[in-house]
Amino acid sequence: KSAFVVTTNDSELLELLTGDFEAWRTFLHPTQRSLAEKPVYNGPAKITGGAGTGKSVVLVHRARFLAQRLLEGSDHSGRVLVATYTRSLATNLDKVLRTFCTPDQYRCLHVTTVDSLAQQVLAASDVRLRPIQADELSEIAQEAVAMTGLDDLQLDHRFLIAEWEQIVIARAINTLPEYAMTPRPGRGRRLTRGQRKQVWSAIERLTADLASRKRATYVQLANLAAEHLAGRTATDTGLYVHAVIDEAQDLHPAQWRLLRAAVRPGANDLFIAGDAHQRIYDH
Repeated sequence: KSAFVVTTNDSELLELLTGDFEAWRTFLHPTQRSLAEKPVYNGPAKITGGAGTGKSVVLVHRARFLAQRLLEGSDHSGRVLVATYTRSLATNLDKVLRTFCTPDQYRCLHVTTVDSLAQQVLAASDVRLRPIQADELSEIAQEAVAMTGLDDLQLDHRFLIAEWEQIVIARAINTLPEYAMTPRPGRGRRLTRGQRKQVWSAIERLTADLASRKRATYVQLANLAAEHLAGRTATDTGLYVHAVIDEAQDLHPAQWRLLRAAVRPGANDLFIAGDAHQRIYDH
C-alpha cells in the first residue's frame, strides 16, 4: 500500500531522498497538500510552476482526493477525468495512480489523453473519422495551396495548416465574414481582405478533401467532440464530475472546449496544472 510523507526534518528528508523512489514520487510538501486537499474550489483552479516543482505530484493527490470524496458522497456513479496531452504522460500518470490509490478510488478515475477522449466521444455518437497523419495532411494542404493560388502570395502549406488550426478552429470560425473580421495575433503575416478570401478558399478545399476521405486532424476531432457535447440538453449532467488536467500549456483551444463540455460546471470542476515556459506546441 502506498503512502505519502510530510516532513520538515532534514534527516528524514535525506532518508526519503535516498530511499524508495516510489515514495518520493508521491512526496507532498505541506504547501502542496493545501492545494491538493483543499475541500472546495469555487470553479476552475490552476497551479503553475517551473519544471520539477511538483505540479504533477499535486495533481495526482488531487485526483485521489476527489475520488475519495465521490466514494464518501452520494454520487457513486460519478467519475474523475485525469487528462493530459501525450500518451506517454497518460501512461505514467495511470501507473502512479494505480499503485497510489485504493482499488475503489482507482475505479473512480479515467486516465486518458485529450485526443483519446475526443475519439471516444465521437465513437459514442457514431461519428467515424480516422486521425490523419502529418505527411498526408501536408500533401492535401499542398494541393489546396496550388489550386487556390496561395503560392503566388508566398504562402505555403505550413502557413495554411497553422492558419486553419490556430485561427479558424481555435476561434470556432465557421464563415468567411467571421474570418475576415477576426484578429490574427501572433501569425506574423498581415493579410488583406482579398488575401483572406483566398486563404478561406484554400481552407474550404482542405477540409472538403479531408471529409471526402473521412479523415480529420486531432484538433478537428476535439472540436467536433466539443460541439457534440455542447449540443446536449440542459438537463444533461456531464460525462465527469471533476477533471484534473496535466501539461495544460500544450492544449489547443478546441481541446479546452472539449474538456469544459465534458465536466459539468460547479465547485471543483477543473483542476489544471501547467507552465507556459514549458510549452512544446505553438498554440
